[in-house]
Amino acid sequence: MVYAPNSLRVVFKASDRSTMIDSMTASHLELITNQRSAKSDHSLYGVLNYTKTAGGGRLLRSNILQPPNNQDTITLRLDCVEELTEKEEVFLNIQGLLSRFLDVDHLISMFVQIPKSESVKTAEMRIAAVIYLKHTLELVEPLRSALEQCANPLFRAYHKTLEDKRFTLLLERIQEVIHDSTHYQKGSLNMRTQKCFAIKPRINGLLDVARRTYTEIVDDIAGLITQLAEKYNLPLRTGYNATRSFFIQMPALPGLLSAASARSSTASVRTATATAMATSTGTATGAATARSTPSNRSETGGLPAEFIKVVRSKATISFTTNDLIKLNDRVRESLHEIYLMTNVALNELLTFVREHISCLYNLSECVSMADMLVSFSHACTLSDYVRPEFTNTLALKQARHPILDKISNEPPVPNNTYAADGCHFHIVTGPNMSGKSTYLKQIMLCQIMAQIGCFVPAQYASFRLCKQLFSRMGCRDDVETNASTFMLEMREAHYILQEASEGCLVIIDELGRGTSSEEGMGICHAICEELIAKKTFTFFATHFLELTQLEGLYPSAINYHMDVQHVTGPSGDDKIHYTHQLRQGKMQEKQYGIKIAEMSTLPTAITSSARQLHEKMQQYQVRSHNSRERSTKRAVHTLATCLLQAARNSRLNPESLQTYLQQLKVRYMKEVELQDAEE
Repeated sequence: MVYAPNSLRVVFKASDRSTMIDSMTASHLELITNQRSAKSDHSLYGVLNYTKTAGGGRLLRSNILQPPNNQDTITLRLDCVEELTEKEEVFLNIQGLLSRFLDVDHLISMFVQIPKSESVKTAEMRIAAVIYLKHTLELVEPLRSALEQCANPLFRAYHKTLEDKRFTLLLERIQEVIHDSTHYQKGSLNMRTQKCFAIKPRINGLLDVARRTYTEIVDDIAGLITQLAEKYNLPLRTGYNATRSFFIQMPALPGLLSAASARSSTASVRTATATAMATSTGTATGAATARSTPSNRSETGGLPAEFIKVVRSKATISFTTNDLIKLNDRVRESLHEIYLMTNVALNELLTFVREHISCLYNLSECVSMADMLVSFSHACTLSDYVRPEFTNTLALKQARHPILDKISNEPPVPNNTYAADGCHFHIVTGPNMSGKSTYLKQIMLCQIMAQIGCFVPAQYASFRLCKQLFSRMGCRDDVETNASTFMLEMREAHYILQEASEGCLVIIDELGRGTSSEEGMGICHAICEELIAKKTFTFFATHFLELTQLEGLYPSAINYHMDVQHVTGPSGDDKIHYTHQLRQGKMQEKQYGIKIAEMSTLPTAITSSARQLHEKMQQYQVRSHNSRERSTKRAVHTLATCLLQAARNSRLNPESLQTYLQQLKVRYMKEVELQDAEE
């Protein structure tokens, strides 16, 4: 590609002040595309995408894949979203204006790229670019006036950006050459007309002559179709598309076709005569006429033979004639002359625009960012979202999965989450289909929403800024690299252990299931200890109940489980009812895999045999025997963590803080007394 001088600056910048998300994590979390269907909008991007411009959609996508981790930037965005949700009139005004903007980035590229060779196509593109630019510049002042009503510093900065005199200078220069009535319009025919008459009259005499010629040809087309309608007494009208140019349309009514067939009987007699002449003379031309006439009459379904290239649809029939094809050729030639002469007249204007192109980059940033923030505000007004806070604690009250919250017929079950420096490693157990994976994804998605400056689906939300987000989920293999499921698990685990640090958030689901249970459990135990040492906020979902013993070894490890209830079925059998509620402690449910298999379509004989074999092979049951000394250390560690959190982040008044400290003391004394009683 060739770019105009001084129209583009390329600067390499590292990913500074932003959160890194690897491609596998983006895929697991369905950030941009749904894993089941690429066309589905059931993704985080689909949930938040209420943008009105192409630039706003691209900015939203890039922010989801690489959220900022600078608190000032995030707070500024949250303030903007809050202001837009409170000022409905301002929100609607800005949203309506943004919906009228075209793709400013594409518009800039049309100006800065210089074609390698001049042609009719490049000339037409330049004319369209000038019309698009005129349309865009006319929206700058209304958008500036709308942003003037906002008090947020970011909107005020964009308001000042739009005061750039170059916008007015460009618009005035365009209006000297382009007709005032020329505007961007939808529809290929409307836009073609705008491009033909874009240049003001009396600037180029030859161009004025070419445009008069074009107008006369279009009038001839309209007159031809009117004559055909009167001749055959049919409701004909003019149609147009970019492929066929001008053509003829009429309603697809059976009565009209029958009438047309009757009225064309005279033409059929002439056709029969031509066929007889071909038979008697034996000429090749006559034979060709005899062969083609019945086929043509069958194709048009009773329409006059003059109508050719018939295309049927449910509501209309479209066709053309030889005369109309010739007129379309003349229209095309006339258009080419107009485009080439218009391009010559625009050369000086294009040079002037390129000299002031930098203001359009500022406009693109302003429109895209405002569009994304308005989209966040729109999403927040449709759902019960809350503004997040940023501390050194991850605390979510009654949080919901953002994608399920939008697509589910019933509201998803909310859950609480709490992670801090003293309790940063969570082991989540529970039966299959109890909601462990959904819970892990919910935490990560809410974290991303908060860091891009959007409200989150919860009653209260506090987050810690993360430098990197990691996930290890699902079981699969890779035939292309000859890697088994277990090999891929180890690759992803190695990447996490290599890159994870204290300021990261990690979710791991079902690690070590690709090999034997004993070896898988051992590997998981070692990986968990490494992550605990790194002090990363980690949520580890597993079926290895042996890992729950980490709670007794490390004060920062806490056991949670997805609660289930037992329901007696109609036949008296015991069934599992999923509550999807997170509870503290390790799972007590036994043989849940067999119970779920009984709920499936497996034969009863198979599940009964499996239960008997399981009971025979079960040699021991994992039980935790925490010593008094270890329990006392845990109680002291918990008390110290709560005191540190209160000292760093508490916003309570003195009386409320005193009450809270008294509650901590009472809880600590109860734990110590309970340990003494057990001894």
